[in-house]
Amino acid sequence: MEKFPPNEPVEQEKTPERLPSKEELTSVFESIVRGKEYKEVRYKENEKGEVVLFEIEITFADGKIEYTYEKAKTEGGPSASIHDVIYDETGYPTGGRCMSNYINGAWEHVNQQGDV
Repeated sequence: MEKFPPNEPVEQEKTPERLPSKEELTSVFESIVRGKEYKEVRYKENEKGEVVLFEIEITFADGKIEYTYEKAKTEGGPSASIHDVIYDETGYPTGGRCMSNYINGAWEHVNQQGDV
């Protein structure tokens, strides 16, 4: 019987994941807010031109909702996520949740837009 060498793990070269552009993020934000008027609050790119922070907000008579896209700072989970934070009329945060995660080049919607 012929003996074969044990299977050794093959090192695969890891290619960096392409993160979404500002235009792609704008489209995702618009699908989350479903036609509500919003304003851009903050936008930041890193030295590679990747969007690392993008915030929008919707204002209501009794508060506002901020939506924040942020590139992940650690490995092993989503590459980026969009979260919302809900504020009352005094500016006090009253809740928030993860809306979408960017994993392997695609968005996974965790929560659908609720009572906006």
